[in-house]
Amino acid sequence: MKDGQSNLNALDFLNEIQIQKMIHRFGEDPDPRVRTAAIRAFLHLHQRGCKLDLSLYKLCVTCLTDDSEEVRFEALSLIWVLSTIYPQEMRNDVLDDNTIQNIRLLDDAFTKICDMVNDRSVKVRSKACTIMGSYHQVDESILLETLSQEIITHGKSWKPISGHIKSKKVFTPRFIPTPEGDLDVESAELRILKSSACGAFIHGLEDAYQDVRNAAIDSICQLCMHNEKFSKRSVEFLVDMFQDEIDFVRLNSIKSLHKIGTQYPIELDSELLQITLSVLNDADPLVRESTHGMLGVAKLKSPDLIPIFIKSLLASMARYPEDQLSIYQCFRRVGSTHGDYIERFVPKFFKMESSYISKEINQNAPEHVGHLILAFNASISNPKILSMLPAYTNRHYEYLRIKFPQCFPDVKVHNFIIHNLATKFNVLYLINKHIQLFMEHTIKAVLELEHLFRVRDFKAALRSIKYCKSNLKYISHVPLFSGNAKFFLKYLECIKALIKIKQTYMGVNFINSETDTAVNLLTLSYIMEYGFLGLESSARQFLVHIRIFAHVVWFLSHLSKNSDKYVIYVTYKSDFNILEIGLNSVVKCSEATIIRPVSNPNPAPPIDFQSQFPLTINVEAEVNNVDDVNTLAVQITLPDQSIQHFRPSSADLVTTQPNNYQLKTQIDISQSAWTGPSYIQLKIVRDFQPDIPDLDKHIMRTESTLDLSDAIEFYIWPKDSSNWVRA
Repeated sequence: MKDGQSNLNALDFLNEIQIQKMIHRFGEDPDPRVRTAAIRAFLHLHQRGCKLDLSLYKLCVTCLTDDSEEVRFEALSLIWVLSTIYPQEMRNDVLDDNTIQNIRLLDDAFTKICDMVNDRSVKVRSKACTIMGSYHQVDESILLETLSQEIITHGKSWKPISGHIKSKKVFTPRFIPTPEGDLDVESAELRILKSSACGAFIHGLEDAYQDVRNAAIDSICQLCMHNEKFSKRSVEFLVDMFQDEIDFVRLNSIKSLHKIGTQYPIELDSELLQITLSVLNDADPLVRESTHGMLGVAKLKSPDLIPIFIKSLLASMARYPEDQLSIYQCFRRVGSTHGDYIERFVPKFFKMESSYISKEINQNAPEHVGHLILAFNASISNPKILSMLPAYTNRHYEYLRIKFPQCFPDVKVHNFIIHNLATKFNVLYLINKHIQLFMEHTIKAVLELEHLFRVRDFKAALRSIKYCKSNLKYISHVPLFSGNAKFFLKYLECIKALIKIKQTYMGVNFINSETDTAVNLLTLSYIMEYGFLGLESSARQFLVHIRIFAHVVWFLSHLSKNSDKYVIYVTYKSDFNILEIGLNSVVKCSEATIIRPVSNPNPAPPIDFQSQFPLTINVEAEVNNVDDVNTLAVQITLPDQSIQHFRPSSADLVTTQPNNYQLKTQIDISQSAWTGPSYIQLKIVRDFQPDIPDLDKHIMRTESTLDLSDAIEFYIWPKDSSNWVRA
């Protein structure tokens, strides 16, 4: 036995009940620190697996009215623990008029916690609102009371009474009449509960502190996911929070309502829709995007609200062009759930209301695209709409479905009956078959270039390259063959560069021309290897062979003609022949499309900001056919041609299909003050590791990156704070 350790046997140890009774006495200590420690001790016992005794509930209720903030704060946790251990225990509650009310402990605890929403401490109010969200099994009538503005009494609810109802009485001087709109709280008929859930969430949503309001929104959302009736009642209150002065509170209420809408239907009347549409003018793009998502799961109560809805979203798109895709996706969801409503407006959408044949509308007009998205998605539930559409919409559908694939339904999947649909699919099949034969014929001509190169018939090779290049450019616009066509276009550039080297190595400008051609050849080989997926081993061997030749040509242009190595390199160069490139598999081109931001070219006003603070740019892009997302980066090219790379985190990339991703990230650009506005270029790039890193980077004179997207020009102006005035 160690020194200082008591010599106790098993009988001397206290059991769980005795320990709790001992701590219980400290819960009534005059010092608030001791009372707080006692409650925390009970919580520690619970966490260590000790079952707390039901008798502690009375202590918890008493502690909820304690003068100490910490005691009340900890008591909330303890009363929640007891209500989860003994949820069905019946409790006899003595009311003010000495009547006894039987209530489940779970419901009673919820009511007590609701009462704490009126606590003077922000910390306590916030925690009370947070805990309320975990009471999924509370009685529905009590739960609905939290959103009620009536006064709840024992057994009935009361609304404010009017004094003129009692005005028929002849009042004696001792009787003071009840003013109109007030309640006679001294009446024997009116017994207000000592602790009521009535209006608890309303108090939380109207609290002066944003932490309390946020906690109330979170709890309402949690409870709505388990009670449909409560979810319908809470829609009005959550929509009202869209007008909160704090952007985070607005965003939280929008996202919460979106989450509720995925579980239970939410309906918006004219007033609620107007409040929701007003949020589309919010300066925060995340708030606007979340609003689009929320509207997508909402149900409009009347078809008369459809024009207001469309007009507001199109106006928002005109003001914020970067929201285009998000708004179109909102149209898709609304169209699919409002088939009956959309049918009524199809003639107006496509200007078919007159007795004349409707004029074809520009297929790229944003309003027309929105109408098409609504109509085609509405036809999922209402196929009658398809027979109402003008004939030209079929062509627009085929074009726009490729441009916005996530916004249009697949007519083949849903068995749509479009005018002459079977005939059109047969024509498309014949067209694809024709293009495939055309592609095979062109590839055959491309592969014959190897023979022409070996026999040094360069003139015939160049004529063949010109012919094949024209064919492949046409084929590259067909999605089914696009990857292979783009790869062979790069292959033709390689052959053309090799022929140029063979033809000019004895010319006057031999050194200068061959250096540039070697750089171009080396760059092309890396683009072909890392810019495409699905290459066969023979294609990779061809590219390695090309890189070796590019190195030789570059070295040759830097060697003296008297050098021994010069003769060796010249011999290798003159005897060089290309390897056979076999490409029977389907090749996909790695590419990206920047959705946000959009270019703001001059004469549009520049985006000015104080140079002391970074400019935050929200970047959204679709990245396709990339096998390693760790190589992706957002590249910024500044006016002085300096380059910055921003690496998105794994959380910024969402997989949509194998090797396809949705990129959403933020970049911060820090710049000192400029004397005037200028452009920066933004694009998506991919890194690659060269075979000989130091040498290849030196030869190519550029970063080892491949462009996946077109560059977006952004017109900005960092200003000094002393001269900064927003336009």
